[in-house]
Amino acid sequence: MILDYLMEVYYQYQTAIVIMVGLTTVFISNNTISKKKKNYLFKIIIFDFLLMVAESVNQIVITPEMGVVNLRIGLDVVGYVLRPMLVLYFYLLVNEKRKMNFNFLLVIPLIIDTIVCSSAFFGDFAFTYRIIDGKTTFVRGPLGFVPFAVSGCYILILIIDSIKFFSKGKEKTSFAVIYSAFIVVLGSILETIDSEKRIIVNFAMLSTLIYFLLLYFKTVMEQETEIVRQMRIEMMYSQIGPHFIFNTLSAIYGLVDKNPEKAKLAIEKFSEYLRGNIDSIGKAEPVDFEEELKHIDAYVWIEKMRFGDELTVEYELGTMDFKVPALSIQPLVENAIKHGIHKKAAAGKVCVKTGENEDAYFIEVTDDGVGFDTSEMEKDIMFEIENATDRGLGFKKRKLEKPDKKGGGRGHVGLSNIRSRLLSSGIGKMEIESEIGKGTKATVYIFK
Repeated sequence: MILDYLMEVYYQYQTAIVIMVGLTTVFISNNTISKKKKNYLFKIIIFDFLLMVAESVNQIVITPEMGVVNLRIGLDVVGYVLRPMLVLYFYLLVNEKRKMNFNFLLVIPLIIDTIVCSSAFFGDFAFTYRIIDGKTTFVRGPLGFVPFAVSGCYILILIIDSIKFFSKGKEKTSFAVIYSAFIVVLGSILETIDSEKRIIVNFAMLSTLIYFLLLYFKTVMEQETEIVRQMRIEMMYSQIGPHFIFNTLSAIYGLVDKNPEKAKLAIEKFSEYLRGNIDSIGKAEPVDFEEELKHIDAYVWIEKMRFGDELTVEYELGTMDFKVPALSIQPLVENAIKHGIHKKAAAGKVCVKTGENEDAYFIEVTDDGVGFDTSEMEKDIMFEIENATDRGLGFKKRKLEKPDKKGGGRGHVGLSNIRSRLLSSGIGKMEIESEIGKGTKATVYIFK
């Protein structure tokens, strides 16, 4: 007999049971979602489980021939209170930053619902059970609409608040929330029309699953965004470099007494250079090439201040009416000077050239420096990917520094970062040509 009851319960609530077990397992093993949201989701599962128990006992275990009116009333009270409570916790999931006094106001309809439903023990204002033709029959009273009105109120608040996401650029989020709410509403309506069908429990768990997936993917996207932000910060620091800062400050210090006007200009150029690096952190969208060119000019001015005639930089600007990812061309010039010209015994020259063809704009950064073996660049790319993956997954693995090889070294990583940014954004690509002892040419293509 007990086995028959259990099989009937599983048949009625198999969707909810499978989702409950699956989500509970995931919650235990997954730490991507905040504890507060996970707490709300756990409570929704518990409330849905209690609702399933109350419904199954009242509809499957207790037959119409049995009396036990008070037990039936108690189980119905549990069901009528848990239904709006489920919707309320869905709302709190979306609005966990609400102030507690506002949350207390939200609980007032639930308190009214509990009082009205509990009155069934003392009268027939909400509902009652009567013996008709030897069977215990449910009879709704004049206040029997209250549980549905309270649930409808919470549903309305949930939908209105989720629609506000549209004004904040979160359309996909609002659609998922509204869809979850719609499932709960539909389940309530269908179960009200046909009380023999056990729908609301299954639909509530389906909504929980949908919202959990929404939270999970949203959290994963936020983590990916944070990883990208951290990589941009690391790129900025790697581009500036402490030695460059110290050397520039030392050069400015030497000019203060000898040439105050040039020292002032050097400070201005150095500020422009630092500002360009820092501002690039928050710029996800491409910038005008002219803006990137200003950053290049600031860096080149500082380097020529330090090295004079040992460095020559020429520009052949065929076109400038296009956009590039922030801090994508200046590092190529810096790489050419730092890892190409400065490692050369004699003076050197860097040329920045722009142009266009039918498919793309192109920027060439050419130097006559020491050059490097391009096959080494691929090894540096794999090295950087492995370290980036470790950082993204939160591993506390010690990052190994690769030795600085003649003719390039860690400069390869800077080039690979730029190439990866261009490819991942879909805005363009980069090609590298280099020959040891003759120099390097880096060409960036920005697709039209």
